[in-house]
Amino acid sequence: MKFSLLLLFIPFFCFSQEIEKTKIYFDENLKEISANEFKKRSPGFIYQDSLEENDSLLIYKLHPYYKFGKLNEIELNQVNMLFKRDFDFDNTEEKNIIITYKDSLLGFEEINKSVEALRMMDRGQKFTKETFTKKVNQYDRNQKRCLKRVKSKKTKVFYTYRTKLNYSIQPKNFKYEKISTTLKSILFKNSKYGVVIIKPNGNYFFYKWMTEDYVIKFLKKDWTQYILDYEIAKAQSSINKNGFFKKMIDDRRNNTKTFYIENDVRNFGSNNVRKKRTDGVITVRSKREAQAHKDKKLNCYSFISY
Repeated sequence: MKFSLLLLFIPFFCFSQEIEKTKIYFDENLKEISANEFKKRSPGFIYQDSLEENDSLLIYKLHPYYKFGKLNEIELNQVNMLFKRDFDFDNTEEKNIIITYKDSLLGFEEINKSVEALRMMDRGQKFTKETFTKKVNQYDRNQKRCLKRVKSKKTKVFYTYRTKLNYSIQPKNFKYEKISTTLKSILFKNSKYGVVIIKPNGNYFFYKWMTEDYVIKFLKKDWTQYILDYEIAKAQSSINKNGFFKKMIDDRRNNTKTFYIENDVRNFGSNNVRKKRTDGVITVRSKREAQAHKDKKLNCYSFISY
C-alpha cells in the first residue's frame, strides 16, 4: 500500500515541479523589472515582447521597436573608433550614420525551414526559390534608390550582420559588413535586427520599420517633436499610435490610389502621388516624378520581409 502511494506521489510531484517555474521580467535595457511593470508596458507599440524558457525559468523580455537615446562623449568616441577599425570609416566630416543590423543572413534553404516560410504557408502562399530570389533582388534594387536619396544629406549607410547561414548572394548596390561584438552590444544590445540613425552630436534613433520619407526627415530636421511623441507613447503604453508614428502610417495607407501621367492614358502604378483629382485618380507630369514620390514610401534599410 505504501509502495502504491509512493508511485502516485512521484509523478504528481514531478508535474508540480514542471509547472512551477520562476518567472522573471526584463525591460528593453535588460534590467529586471516587476511583472506589473512588464504587463503595463508590453501592449504598447513601442515594444515587442518575447518569452524564453529553460528547466527552471520563464524569462520575459521587452525589445525596442522604436527607441530614442543619446551617446555620451565617451560612447560616441568609442563608436567612431569602432567604425574606423571595423569599416575603415573615419567620421571627420561629422556625417549622419545609418547602420542596419540583421543577426543572421539566411539562404533559401534556411529561410525555407524558418518561421517566415510557415507564415507564408498559413497565408496560402508557397515559398519557393523563385520567391526568395525575387525578394532579395527587389531589396537590392530598392537600396540603390534609397542610397541615392541620402547621398546629398551628408549621410553614410552601413549594412551589417553577425552570421551567414548558407547565404552566398552578393548584392550589386551595397555591401554587407560583419559587425563586431562590441559595436553590436552598444547599438543593438537587445535586438536581432533593426536600424539606427546616429547624428554627429550622439543623438540616435533605433527603429525596426520606418518609411524612407521619414528617414529623410530625421536626417534633415530637429528631433524635439519626434522625441516628445515617443515619450508620450511610452507613458501611455497604448497600441494606438500617436504623433509622427500615426502620421507615418496614415501617409502610407493613403498612398494607394491609381495615378496617371498627364497626356498619357497608360497606368503607371498604384501609389498616391502629387495631386488628387475628384475621381480619386492622381495626375503626375512624368514617370520620373511618379518614381520620386514612390521612393518616399520605400521601406529602406530595414531587412527583407518574407
